[in-house]
Amino acid sequence: LNAITLNGGLSVDSVNAVNPTTLTLTSGGILNQSCTNSLDVQVVAFAATEGIIHVAAGSSLIITSGLFGSGGVTKDLTGSLTFGQQQYVSGATTVNAGTLNLQSGATNTLLFNNNLTVNNGGMVDLKNGVSKAAA
Repeated sequence: LNAITLNGGLSVDSVNAVNPTTLTLTSGGILNQSCTNSLDVQVVAFAATEGIIHVAAGSSLIITSGLFGSGGVTKDLTGSLTFGQQQYVSGATTVNAGTLNLQSGATNTLLFNNNLTVNNGGMVDLKNGVSKAAA
């Protein structure tokens, strides 16, 4: 797929009997337009493309998939994004707006020793966990 758009309380799950299930997004785009949606496939691959995740105002996206890639990941718009497990994206993580919630009580939900930038209007909630980022 080029990108994926989620609306209206959807859950995108793994395919039964296919292990692991990988969703490859060639442009790296995930757009959450309304409500609370979840992305629950085992692996979401961005390859060398930057993963750009837009979560619209008043909406939430819960990702329990492992994100993989080397181009970094950027969270845009003012909604809430939750990572429910360890992520494997190397390169910078940038939060431009809204909240990025990390896995509750976890260590290094984001791949350790990569840059983490939180811009004005953005927030990262460690949820009582620990995360080691590069300086």
